[in-house]
Amino acid sequence: MPSAAHETMVEFIRSHPQWFDALLRAMGHGALPDGARAVDPSARVVDPGTVQVDVLLSSGNVGPWAVVELQRDDDPTKGRRWLLAAAALHDRRGVMGDVFVVTHARSVARWASTAAVVEGPHGTRLALVPRVVCLRRADAEALLATGRPELALFAAWAVHAQRSDAAARLVRRAIVTMGALPDAALRGALVRGMINMVGDELRAKLRELLMDLSKVTEGPLMRDLREEFERRGKLEGKLEGEASALLRVLARRGIAIDDGTRARVLACSDAATLDAWLDRAATAADAAEVFGEGGA
Repeated sequence: MPSAAHETMVEFIRSHPQWFDALLRAMGHGALPDGARAVDPSARVVDPGTVQVDVLLSSGNVGPWAVVELQRDDDPTKGRRWLLAAAALHDRRGVMGDVFVVTHARSVARWASTAAVVEGPHGTRLALVPRVVCLRRADAEALLATGRPELALFAAWAVHAQRSDAAARLVRRAIVTMGALPDAALRGALVRGMINMVGDELRAKLRELLMDLSKVTEGPLMRDLREEFERRGKLEGKLEGEASALLRVLARRGIAIDDGTRARVLACSDAATLDAWLDRAATAADAAEVFGEGGA
């Protein structure tokens, strides 16, 4: 299942392809085709087969195109999919475009550069070598040094999986840089997205740093941050309450669960899933009926 960080980045690249264009230029990867915008990210191969990519950018029905893939880990299936998607788009649009793989890990960058290079038993080679955009902390620092709000989200994504104080400070700088955006709705959406995509430990460190910042100023940015943390606090409280209620119902009905299932319940961050489990727990005969694949 895609992570919150993955989905946040995909959504903002789809909504603001010009920001990804700014990133490519800042990282020395050239520019997107003129007028590129997000379109249906399914590349049709053989009816009714399709290959889904994260973001597909193009303009018109023929001509230049670009695929953007956000990649946190190695994925053996991606090489085949990139080859299929590129071949289908090349055929349909009449020109070869680019496949950009964006990652924050050097090991994934190395893997991506050869993931779509395959060879048959007698030496036939089929190859697609994507443009790999590897965003490390040094790159994030350089992006923030430009002072450009549209690059701040990419800077924060570069360290979203880290837990250090340095990563928290970098994300705080990214959020402050976002404060320069005049569009209040967009600024709020970016702040929510940025806080949503970092891990729990980094979010806790970030909360402490932002509270220090709140002692200095209470402008629109701090209001956005305070409202988002308050919203998250209410949501987390609701989820904790539903998880506790579910465990109590199971215990009272004598339905035993193992430690792994208990941890799964307590870690669940989807209210709809918890509601479904709780509804089934009222009548289920055993844990399999509550948590089985046929349910959640």
